[in-house]
Amino acid sequence: MEKQSAQKPSACGFDKKEASSDDVEMVIVGRHINGICLNPLEYLLDETGDIKKFVDEAAAKMFLKEQGYKDEDIEWFVFKTFIFNVC
Repeated sequence: MEKQSAQKPSACGFDKKEASSDDVEMVIVGRHINGICLNPLEYLLDETGDIKKFVDEAAAKMFLKEQGYKDEDIEWFVFKTFIFNVC
């Protein structure tokens, strides 16, 4: 029997190689609730209450700076890259 290599799933449950042309890699920004790393993450939301998505980490950091956060504050944020379907 041939040994199969394990594929690392992405946020949508499939490998990036299997992503369709309608899928796009986006960055979301979170931080630990009350600044305690044992707590789960809370995420930036857009005006409709959905998780705010950015084209890359640099765009996310620029947005945070525009909101008044300093570099030392931004160090505590968590930047996660996910594949989102845009169809």
